[in-house]
Amino acid sequence: SLESRHVGKILGFGYEQGQPFLVLEHLQGEGLDARLKREGPIPLETFAAWVPQMIMGVRDVHAIGVIHRDLKPGNIFLQTQGDDEPIVKLIDFGLARTDNVQGSLTSKEHVLGSMGYMSPEQLQNPKDVAPQSDIYSLGCVIFRCLSGQLPFTSKSIDAVMKMKAEEDPPFLSMMEGAPDVPELDHFVSRSIARD
Repeated sequence: SLESRHVGKILGFGYEQGQPFLVLEHLQGEGLDARLKREGPIPLETFAAWVPQMIMGVRDVHAIGVIHRDLKPGNIFLQTQGDDEPIVKLIDFGLARTDNVQGSLTSKEHVLGSMGYMSPEQLQNPKDVAPQSDIYSLGCVIFRCLSGQLPFTSKSIDAVMKMKAEEDPPFLSMMEGAPDVPELDHFVSRSIARD
């Protein structure tokens, strides 16, 4: 039911051999993850035009009571149209839910989502995820795109969970090669704050 320039359209859904699937609009371009893999951190001059579009997509999704629950570079698409600047679209709503339905992010064996981008509350109490969790994930996406790394990293999943729950994230400007812009530091820090 959502019509948004910054959200990929879901055309239908169904089941194939017991597995659910979504049918999405056909988009030309590439995922933000592919761009990061090919070119590394994105220059602020380029990325600055994409951030408001991401925020508008999240705003539009939240306005109809949907929480994405899996925002990450792989679920943000850069739609190309000729030589124009890309249009940023949120895609892959496979883990989304409405904010008035108590659902679970857990299966019998693991937490669903992308660990590096998940909010502390999504890791600790998956049934109580609110729109703020998407804001946290978006802050992690911005941090990753401008610095080339996530705020919290470790080879141990338990260590990442503990850091997210107990430690303040580093300022974006502290990361090597990241832009040193006080307003950007403030924005990202607020987005990925524990509280």
